[in-house]
Amino acid sequence: MKQMFNLVLNKLDKIDTRLDQIEQRLDKVEQRLDKVEQRLDKVEQRLDSLEHRMEKLEDRVDLIETTQKEMFGVVKAIEHSNYVRKAEIDSMNYKIANVEGTFNEISDIIENRKAI
Repeated sequence: MKQMFNLVLNKLDKIDTRLDQIEQRLDKVEQRLDKVEQRLDKVEQRLDSLEHRMEKLEDRVDLIETTQKEMFGVVKAIEHSNYVRKAEIDSMNYKIANVEGTFNEISDIIENRKAI
């Protein structure tokens, strides 16, 4: 009976030892999981930071697009103004050439009358 009791105690000691080992392994797993959670928290913080930066970049791109559209409108207005000014200059050149031709004719008539 005593031998059986010792055998049971021995088995219980082995079970206790194994349970201690399992607890130690579980503690190590918990520590590793804690480290993984910490790393995940850091990754989440970095992702949040990146999202914030992306939002700022999107805002800046929107401003750049708006500015570009405004500048395009100004360039188109300047281009139109240049076409109008060129047309006005061409019209003035035509009128000046017409007036010059008229003066030349008058000058020729005066020269011809002086010659008579």
